Amino acid sequence: NLSDSTLFRTIVTKKNGSTIFYNTKCNCHHIYSFKYFSDFDIIIVAEIIQQEELAETKRNFIKNSIVTALISLALLSMVIFILTYYNLQKSFKKIDKATQALELSEKKFETIFNNSSDDIYVAKLNGDLIEVNDVACKTLGYTRDELIIMNIRDFKQGKYKDNVDTNIENLRKFDESTYETEHVCKNGQIIAYEMKSKLIDYEGHPVILCVGRNIEERKAMEKRIISTVIQTEEKERKNFAADLHDELGPILS
Repeated sequence: NLSDSTLFRTIVTKKNGSTIFYNTKCNCHHIYSFKYFSDFDIIIVAEIIQQEELAETKRNFIKNSIVTALISLALLSMVIFILTYYNLQKSFKKIDKATQALELSEKKFETIFNNSSDDIYVAKLNGDLIEVNDVACKTLGYTRDELIIMNIRDFKQGKYKDNVDTNIENLRKFDESTYETEHVCKNGQIIAYEMKSKLIDYEGHPVILCVGRNIEERKAMEKRIISTVIQTEEKERKNFAADLHDELGPILS
């Protein structure tokens, strides 16, 4: 429950840096160092007690003074320093490898997310968008910043706006749902979609993952097929009528 505290607001405002705050519980100052990771929208904070940090510095100073005075202890301190330095280097290398692996994982995810042939949306259960991929932005004609402040209902075509609540309710019951809908682009163009939605866990909360496939070409093909079938049936009826007239008519006469 830190959301209303001065410390929390300072960290969220600055995002990167460090600060010192007095902790009334232990009656001492604490040092907070923090860094913002934009890809995950999180701030990682490290906290230490200032007095303990200063105490460690004092102990090191006394130790170094004794080492300077006593050559025998200086040699021992040198060995300890080398070993400590070696262990720190190993730790730093592990941290670097972990950081590189994390960055590689992020790049892979971003590549897959943004190079999908389908529109991808991540939304809260009330329909507010959290994330969209590049394909969705390109198709609808909006920028990412414009879309993530919108609700799914904002770009639904008239009659499909009322279906949003029904689709979300189905997701709550069955965890996934498939349906057809229509989206209105920024320029007013209406595009038919086949949507596959699923509930997933995102930062500890259930959210909706929607994958939308543009089915305009499929719809057009279905119309052409139906039109062709109707034309074929009409042609067959005309041929049948002509046969009856030309062949059976003279016989009856």
